[in-house]
Amino acid sequence: MDPRCSDENGRSRERIQLADARRQGGVTKLLHHALRKMREAGQTISMLHPFSVPFTANTGMS
Repeated sequence: MDPRCSDENGRSRERIQLADARRQGGVTKLLHHALRKMREAGQTISMLHPFSVPFTANTGMS
């Protein structure tokens, strides 16, 4: 593995950077931006919500 791409433990630097960026609202900002752009473009979205989490878990869809 290229030492420029890993830390002293052999972990990928990209992975480390993502872990360091956790819990800072990045995903929320991306989703809000995407939804805003979709609304501006007149796109429609739908959401499938499980009626029962245990049922969904038993079917492997969770």
